Amino acid sequence: MLVVLFLLSTLPKAAATDELAAYEQMIVGVLREHGFLMLATSIQLADSPLISETRLPTSFTLFAPSDMAMVSVHLKPELLLPLLRYHISPNRLEMGDLLTMPLGMRIGTLLPGSSLLVTSNNTSTRPFTIDNVPIVLPDIFVGDMLVIHGINHVFDAQSFGFGFGMPILLPPPMPIARPVSSPPPFFPFLPPIPGLPPLPGILPYPNFPSPPAKRKNSESASASRQSPIFHFPQQNPPLP
Repeated sequence: MLVVLFLLSTLPKAAATDELAAYEQMIVGVLREHGFLMLATSIQLADSPLISETRLPTSFTLFAPSDMAMVSVHLKPELLLPLLRYHISPNRLEMGDLLTMPLGMRIGTLLPGSSLLVTSNNTSTRPFTIDNVPIVLPDIFVGDMLVIHGINHVFDAQSFGFGFGMPILLPPPMPIARPVSSPPPFFPFLPPIPGLPPLPGILPYPNFPSPPAKRKNSESASASRQSPIFHFPQQNPPLP
């Protein structure tokens, strides 16, 4: 009797495991068909299932990095699974759905406590980006439960993945007002006003050397009499 109960208790888990394995095999097959060989191999090499059993049946959106992007990433084996889960959202989001998201919108992922950030909402000067990465191949696969978009860089969870794993709306970043630097006004040599501090940007009044004091008439006459060059007799000599 106990053996029968044990077998019955394992049937739902075994069925869920089989469904999960079939789902991941379907994802791997689609990725290989569209040229994402490195990502498909990474999913197969992950030490745990990519999608939790409690997530089934649920729709997903996979942002697939290119082979070149995957080759440029050097991770420890234990960090591979978190990286893959950060690129999967438990929502079915076609490109048309993404384009309706405003700047600052957060998209939940399978990585607990982390979410993607809409960093550009398809303006005339910049394409739609998530975590500053453009979607270069939108809607390469659109199914009832899975949508795949191609990207040319790996999402950076360390820089953009803060949040609580749920879509929340953040206000757009405000432009930083930079003060315009202008030279201080120039006023040449204003004398200071008694009792007031000097104005900023005003050159101090220079201290020119004072001119020599004028001598009195008696001192000038005495100096003239003592000078051998400009000495004249007080009276003219008598004529012969």
